[in-house]
Amino acid sequence: MVLVAHRRMTSPSMIKSRLLSIYLFEVVRVVNNQHLFRLGNQTEGVALAVMNNISEAQSCQSRRDLIHKLKLAHKEIREAESLSIHFTERNGIPRSWKQTINSLLDELGRLMSSSIATAIRNQQRPPKDQMRA
Repeated sequence: MVLVAHRRMTSPSMIKSRLLSIYLFEVVRVVNNQHLFRLGNQTEGVALAVMNNISEAQSCQSRRDLIHKLKLAHKEIREAESLSIHFTERNGIPRSWKQTINSLLDELGRLMSSSIATAIRNQQRPPKDQMRA
């Protein structure tokens, strides 16, 4: 069981979501120091939601549950993209952080889109045991 858990934690989407959350929590620290608490709270929520939904999707109970959790993660990624408009040097966020965050959001968005499409396509296929009959 430990091997399975380790494999899940090293999937590209988990690695990227963990890295994204590290950057986003640094953004939270900076914007809270600038007294931009609302932006900090929303960014913190997105950082947790993306990583948690991807993690939950990797231990889902059904294909329908997988699709639902991936769609939630994808929605949170889009929310983070809209929040990143406010990650400016004026608000204390280095340009390199914003570039890295945007790159991670883009990669995670593409991973989620392709994973959702694959899961939906596989959901429409009959199970292998029914194909033999």
